[in-house]
Amino acid sequence: ILERYVQEQVVSAKVVVETIGPHRDGETTELEDYTKSDLMIYAIDPLTNRAVSRQELFKFLDGKLLDINKEFQSFLPPGGRILEIRTPEVVASVKKAVHSVGYTEGALLALAVIIIICCVPAILIVIITYRQRQAECAKTARIQMALPTGKPGGGTANNLYEELGDNAM
Repeated sequence: ILERYVQEQVVSAKVVVETIGPHRDGETTELEDYTKSDLMIYAIDPLTNRAVSRQELFKFLDGKLLDINKEFQSFLPPGGRILEIRTPEVVASVKKAVHSVGYTEGALLALAVIIIICCVPAILIVIITYRQRQAECAKTARIQMALPTGKPGGGTANNLYEELGDNAM
């Protein structure tokens, strides 16, 4: 019966009965009235795969409370009627699940963290290697500046290694 009223607004919505329990005044369980019952329902929109919000559900059903009572009369005890429409806490938890990180986003986030963790050592290695080469170049430049410009025996050296006595190259 309720699904028909919800489907007038949200096509092919699925109304789910969560609990039927004692009537509660407010949100605490201390104020339960066992002479009356609460029917906790929520609706799922299959197109968006999300729970219909409390405000939307109230909009759809609250104005039609008299019509709903007439249709439920055969299911209720004599004198029984539906006083208010409530939705359970599950609607809030379903909405939180929509905002949480999905599998794809989680995998991408994990991949980004792995890349960052692997790139930091690689960057450090490049920096250290660059500094070592720079130090070697500076050392070679100092050695070349310290050497005399020519040999007294005649010919000049073709490169630094010949001057230092390393002809193996």
